[in-house]
Amino acid sequence: MPVASEVYQLIVQKRKTYQQIRRQGPTVVVIGGTDVGKSTLCRTLLNLSAKDYSPSLFVDLDMGQNELAPPGCFAFARLTKPISIESPDTSLPEPVVFSLGALTPSPHLLRTYTMLKNVARHVECARLQTLPHFAAGTVVNTMGWIDGAGFDIQVETIKAFRADLVICIECPKVEERLQAMLETLSTDITSRRSFFSPSPNPHTITLHSVPKPKNIYVRTRPVRISARWNRFNSYFTRYFPTSHLMTVPFNFATFHLLPTSSSFQSLQKVTNITQLASKVGHIGAFLLPRLPNTVYPCTPSTLDLADAMSLPTTRFSTTCSFDPVAGFCCLEGIDEEEQTVVFRTPVQFLPSRMLLLTSITWNEEAS
Repeated sequence: MPVASEVYQLIVQKRKTYQQIRRQGPTVVVIGGTDVGKSTLCRTLLNLSAKDYSPSLFVDLDMGQNELAPPGCFAFARLTKPISIESPDTSLPEPVVFSLGALTPSPHLLRTYTMLKNVARHVECARLQTLPHFAAGTVVNTMGWIDGAGFDIQVETIKAFRADLVICIECPKVEERLQAMLETLSTDITSRRSFFSPSPNPHTITLHSVPKPKNIYVRTRPVRISARWNRFNSYFTRYFPTSHLMTVPFNFATFHLLPTSSSFQSLQKVTNITQLASKVGHIGAFLLPRLPNTVYPCTPSTLDLADAMSLPTTRFSTTCSFDPVAGFCCLEGIDEEEQTVVFRTPVQFLPSRMLLLTSITWNEEAS
């Protein structure tokens, strides 16, 4: 892939420069519309880094077609070995997942911005845990929404992850707008100096445009829907041997419907089982306490949703603290007469905690 080799040389040059001033490795943000080869380019860059230098961190912000996590999520993972270009599912490591609870950020822009900053903070912590990841850098894959508010999300991504190199794949209008903003973006990032990036040198962003590869397959809407369904199916089978159907009393957990705002203040509490009838087939997320055998230190009215939906499914932990959820489940059915609900879960137990019912469905017909 000549384009990837060209981009990788830019990364190598920045990496050498940053080593001289003892700065962490470059962050590469890949931007482009749908079906232009963003994921393939990211995987190729990560493999080149793994073979030539050292493992990098991979951040996937494409909520509709995330390669690390179920749909509706942001995620990142440490890559310690090359991954398959054709079948990444078979070689990707366990990720740290952050759930937005929706397939698109459009109704949840405020929460999206909050989660971007949250993910970026955890990524910086992870990079500092081991020197190779600190030096090698990070590759960030973005969503294909690049118009209107989607462009604003791309800009926020560049700022939150302190991008050093922005790759635009066949999106001249986006490139033109970003080019006009480069000085402002660089100044803004410089003013956001953190403990993790204490360098006094002004931050610079390199903008680079590449063409769309000719062999990229354009997916139809049915193909995309099927892919999302397979992602959830993969979640229940990838890290666990089998999924399980569980029938529990309705009062087993406190049910809340996911709000469109950024906080829990507008959560709608489900008071009777009939309210769940329209949510059959929807994905839920069980919230857990910060520490075992303790309760949340925050009430639902004050707990920030973007923090609460952080889901560290991976076996490694960063120096940052998480507000974890137990994992995802699917509401398979209800029995109003028996006052019971049926869940599909990846493990044979469910925590008796708050359950957020998201707007995401796990079946092809309802998607």
